[in-house]
Amino acid sequence: MPSELSSVVVAEKNRLHNADSVFLIALEITIPGTDEAARVVRNSVNITWRGVIWQAMDFDIDGLKRTSANEVPQVTISISNVGRVMQRYVDAYDIYCKENGYSPIEVSICVINTADLSNDAPAAEHIFTLKQPQLNKTKCTFTLSASNPFNRRAPFNRIEKNFCSYKFKDSRCAYAGTATTCKKTLAACRALGNSMRFGGAPGAGKTGLTLSAEI
Repeated sequence: MPSELSSVVVAEKNRLHNADSVFLIALEITIPGTDEAARVVRNSVNITWRGVIWQAMDFDIDGLKRTSANEVPQVTISISNVGRVMQRYVDAYDIYCKENGYSPIEVSICVINTADLSNDAPAAEHIFTLKQPQLNKTKCTFTLSASNPFNRRAPFNRIEKNFCSYKFKDSRCAYAGTATTCKKTLAACRALGNSMRFGGAPGAGKTGLTLSAEI
């Protein structure tokens, strides 16, 4: 999203000629399963911003793709993989998904000015989630999209008569026994001696399901 521009960026933006600074596009790619985000900048040399080094790397960003079917806008980013820098991030992500299940990659596209690198706030920032990764010997391609409101459950909450909505052994369940699984039913909760923490609603009524619009 657009940020409030600092006085330095405003001055550099309004220069008519001989600007001593340039606007750069930087990518912060947060990949589950890696120790830190991948930070690259489209520039000829590395830069230091937000207290960390952003690696100079060649990449291309296509324009937003829109269709007449009211689909969520998408953008494609192609990052050089000649030095296999992106390879280790993608490999770590594959291992993470196999062990823990799918978790989205978040990509932040920032516009920064080289005269204002002491300011942690970018001139503009857009955050996308990874939809489709592709990798070959020369480049790594990310197809990104904004969050889709149609993927969110509505109404947000459900009150079910005989199903516990709590995660087994979390702070709300608070089960501290030796069992490793739970069938999420009231009978199973009673068998484990934890029915006082049952996350369902036995009094919901005959239908067994009530929807709540509260978030």
